[in-house]
Amino acid sequence: MNDKSNNIAQALFIIGILSIIGGVISGLYYGTSVEYYPLGNFQGVLSWTVLLSGVVSGIVFLGFSELIKLLQGIYNLQKNKQNEMDLPGSKEEATLLKEPVIHDTRDFRVVPDKVRRDIEGFYKNEQVDKIVATRLEDYYIVTLKGKEVVIEMGGFKPTPLSDQKARGLGLL
Repeated sequence: MNDKSNNIAQALFIIGILSIIGGVISGLYYGTSVEYYPLGNFQGVLSWTVLLSGVVSGIVFLGFSELIKLLQGIYNLQKNKQNEMDLPGSKEEATLLKEPVIHDTRDFRVVPDKVRRDIEGFYKNEQVDKIVATRLEDYYIVTLKGKEVVIEMGGFKPTPLSDQKARGLGLL
């Protein structure tokens, strides 16, 4: 199989087109053929039934063809990203370089004002020295009198994490 195209998708596309063409031709044949005049009104019903079934089945085949083309495109993108990430050297070096190295987990992004207000309101009886965003969404490191506490803001209120859980997430 070629990485850029998919033979199954091409085959389904051709089958879909042939089905539509065959349905239209068969429908017109049954509708206009002298052989079927004795059927009377049923000739028109037969003609439309054959025509529509050919068109609908053809559209279904075209849809499956398009779906496979889209999946092939996603596969190609993933393959290209993987090839770009391949690094020279041993496999061990490449694996080590691909894995994220977390020396300092803090991402010094701006802490949203609402988050700052919520955390300061949660620690209203204590002095909040600093609030720092981490690499993980909704997790912040709060410094209280020199002690760092990891806070999760994903719920309805700030939730302090235990040191063990924070270390497990790589935040302390």
